[in-house]
Amino acid sequence: MSQVEMVLNMLRPVVASMSAADKSDLLAKVSQLLEGSDGKSAASGQSQSNTLSGINFSGGANNALNFAPVQNQGGNVNVSSNFNQSYTVNPEVKKVLEDLSQLKASIAESPEVNPLLKEPVTQQVQKLEEELQKPEPDPSFVESTVATIKKGLEGVLTLAEPTVKIASFVAKLYGFPVP
Repeated sequence: MSQVEMVLNMLRPVVASMSAADKSDLLAKVSQLLEGSDGKSAASGQSQSNTLSGINFSGGANNALNFAPVQNQGGNVNVSSNFNQSYTVNPEVKKVLEDLSQLKASIAESPEVNPLLKEPVTQQVQKLEEELQKPEPDPSFVESTVATIKKGLEGVLTLAEPTVKIASFVAKLYGFPVP
């Protein structure tokens, strides 16, 4: 059993008896704890805002705010829903995505890359780009894809430096050993 599963098993009975406000507070504190321990920038996540009777509610990080008035008995409620939610990409991830795009172009142009490997390696780079654009990328998928790209470009001297740079940065960003 993993450490995550052990912690979740300990929390399940406690969370079941908590109020919605306590659950929200717990979520905020766990998120804060995790953000402080993994070194990831808080610049990525959701950003929401909503206005109710002239009062503006806004949230950042991974908080979602959506307030909708409920009609009381015999009363009228005029509801105009305007809920905006956007996802902002972490600047570090944005830099990796730019580097991956450049690597993809370099693979296509490089005469050193085995023609039989160009397409598969380019597809792996594309898969990694797609995964990194998700709000919650799968770290194990990212790690295995980086290792595959690095292995596929092994021996290509002109692409060794950018490949190692990307692999090292992604490994640091997602907390796995450099492949």
